[in-house]
Amino acid sequence: MYIPREFRASLVGLFIFLGAGVSPAAGQPRPPQQPDTVVITLHAKDGQEELLARTLARHWDTARRMKLVRDDLPHVTLRAIDGGGKTSFLEIFTWRDGSIPDGAPAPILAIWAELNGLVESRAGRPGLDIDNVLMIHPVAR
Repeated sequence: MYIPREFRASLVGLFIFLGAGVSPAAGQPRPPQQPDTVVITLHAKDGQEELLARTLARHWDTARRMKLVRDDLPHVTLRAIDGGGKTSFLEIFTWRDGSIPDGAPAPILAIWAELNGLVESRAGRPGLDIDNVLMIHPVAR
């Protein structure tokens, strides 16, 4: 997942919410108008776990209401606690169009800024880490 280029600097490159996406050949840009599935890992700051969970839920609700995501495909949010007692979230969903994050509307940008403030880097990984993936089943069409 990636964040619009102009927004990256303000988020210190951590929240690059869905840019080009990936096509069946991993790493190849996905043409516009194609769905883009992402896996986002968020490492919660201590004491911010519940607020992060609520903010993630609000992000999904907002994106659905604005018809930015494919709500006919799976949306999954997982919570994990590592051996040191630190909480992380993993969220999987599909943008309706891979170009949406580069032109994300203001309500989504505001939520991204909130999310960025609730996470921390861990083990050399950013607090918010986004990967574009290819949906195998169900097939995103």
